[in-house]
Amino acid sequence: MHLSRIIITTTGLFLIALAIPCLLAPENMAHGFGLALLSPGGLVEFQAVHGGLMLALGAYLMVISSRPAQMVLALETTFFILSGLFVGHVYGIYTHGCQNPLIWMLVILETFGVIMTINARMYHVETSPNVTSRR
Repeated sequence: MHLSRIIITTTGLFLIALAIPCLLAPENMAHGFGLALLSPGGLVEFQAVHGGLMLALGAYLMVISSRPAQMVLALETTFFILSGLFVGHVYGIYTHGCQNPLIWMLVILETFGVIMTINARMYHVETSPNVTSRR
């Protein structure tokens, strides 16, 4: 369970660390990702999705990571968050191309996170007598 908690907490901290600057300095963060926020509506949407939503997901993972009885749910939530980000990035790269090293770094981190989450989930099922597998 220790590995599970590390993965969930690290993912939560990562999401929060990305979210705060997106809320407080959206123009700077957007520029770093190669985005042009051309209107107040674009700024607001960037802050809502990249700031607010990521902050909420990160905070949720931080809270649930401290609840051993909810570890499987927390691992599955982490898996879906990271998988969704990965699919979105890879599909975007496939359809539009991307030379931004920051985007590629995120894809690598998401891939690593998904693999680690799967491994932790499998290990958690094998070592926890109270958890039943849904295989």
